[in-house]
Amino acid sequence: MKKILFSLFLLGNVSTCFSQEYLDQIAKKSCECVERISATTKSETLSAEFGVCIIQSFTNDDKEKFQKDFGLSFKNILKDGEKIGSIIGTNMATQCPSTLVKLTATAKENTGKVAGVVTKIETDFFVVFSIKENNG
Repeated sequence: MKKILFSLFLLGNVSTCFSQEYLDQIAKKSCECVERISATTKSETLSAEFGVCIIQSFTNDDKEKFQKDFGLSFKNILKDGEKIGSIIGTNMATQCPSTLVKLTATAKENTGKVAGVVTKIETDFFVVFSIKENNG
């Protein structure tokens, strides 16, 4: 009985190790795609391009495994996209940290500045600042 339980325990651990292997492959493919993003890309499109890189890195089998493991669907990307990106982005940090550092540096370089008075702050889904610029 102990041998059977021990065998089942080992089998469970092995399947967990292999199940994480596909995430590493997705992260590597995503890293390769992100490296091709131009340093002159505007910050408005940078996160969209990053997301496209992640989604394109999934095969159909990977999508099925991912949905089974995490309960997140690619059919409703507006709802689950941020969570999917967060999971893959975390794996990317271990696979290609220098690429992510370069990407964040690009994002910082492309941010703009606005001067004015904050007239309203909304915190429904995103935090939105309404600003009245000095020139009206």
